[in-house]
Amino acid sequence: MARKKVIHRKVTHVAQKTEHIEENMRDWVRYVLGQIEMLNIPWENVANFDETNLDFSVEGGMTLETKGEKTVPGKAGLSSDRATGFIGVTRTGERLPPYIIYKGTDKLTGRVRREFDSPKFSYPRGMQYTTQKNAWMDETRMLDWVERVWKPWAATKQGMTYLLMDEFSAHMTEKVKTAIYGCDSEIDIIPGGYTSKLQVMDVGLNKPFKGEYRRHFEEFMVTSVTGKPHRQDVANWAWNAWQTVSTAMILNTWRRVLAWGDDEPTV
Repeated sequence: MARKKVIHRKVTHVAQKTEHIEENMRDWVRYVLGQIEMLNIPWENVANFDETNLDFSVEGGMTLETKGEKTVPGKAGLSSDRATGFIGVTRTGERLPPYIIYKGTDKLTGRVRREFDSPKFSYPRGMQYTTQKNAWMDETRMLDWVERVWKPWAATKQGMTYLLMDEFSAHMTEKVKTAIYGCDSEIDIIPGGYTSKLQVMDVGLNKPFKGEYRRHFEEFMVTSVTGKPHRQDVANWAWNAWQTVSTAMILNTWRRVLAWGDDEPTV
């Protein structure tokens, strides 16, 4: 390994630009804080949502790679299936119901959709489920999420609600924005390239959530006879992992993000 300059490396995604202009971050957070104050939005009505990938087969976190490589790819696992989880939290530490998207037909009578409500399968009742041909978030799924997650939650709140998301195209269509505004909600988009610093889910919550999700997958692999996860397995891993995201974790992460609005951020 030494002769070939090969070392143990943590698997990463494709290397991305990580340069951040601090004044831009301060300006954006000050703008958000100004919106919250101007619109008189209670802290418990402020939320951040983000998509996260839910692999049926979670790859190992370490591999061998040539020294100096910026991007470290992983290897294929037992299953290439995946789902998307749309998860979010409030400024006061509340976890909102996750919205899980599996690969499947759009038809309401499709096999996968019928499975969600069947007593034969053990899907946690605290989450919402749907399908899309590639298990991706799109405009149709965003509108469904508004109806099934955001609108019922917003209806329980006094006053206007405030939603922060990244600039993924499905978040910003006119139909989606109109649906969110129809819930007496304001929406703002986190600047591109700054989600690792300004999106609460990215800053401090996705990593522990995915770590716990991985732990459940590894336990499954130890006890499973076939070694092939099913949709309800993924749902249970995601639900159980979501329960471990504590109020303290959520509050501390919001503080780190909002600290950029101070004259001297403490992050």
